[in-house]
Amino acid sequence: MQAACELEGQSEALDYALYAFCSIQVHITDKSGETTIQDVWKSYNDAIQRLRTSVEEPALQSDETLAAIAVLSTCEVGFCSLSSIGVSRSLSTAIYLSIS
Repeated sequence: MQAACELEGQSEALDYALYAFCSIQVHITDKSGETTIQDVWKSYNDAIQRLRTSVEEPALQSDETLAAIAVLSTCEVGFCSLSSIGVSRSLSTAIYLSIS
């Protein structure tokens, strides 16, 4: 698998996953409070929706889809540092629902 920056295909799932990852990092390091946890959750949920579409649509499945999964898994580690709520089941649930 290539690094995300080396991928050449178009992928909303990967674009939204990277945006969600950046949102989490900004929220974690933002001392001013300009980014809210609600903004972070919205960007993450948008990314999950795009990923689900990508997984459900065979024409959209690609290395970019796998990269989006990896990025969103990393996002969950960021969420664990934001709260005591375990969110690791959200991504696995989304993937399970999309293949069932």
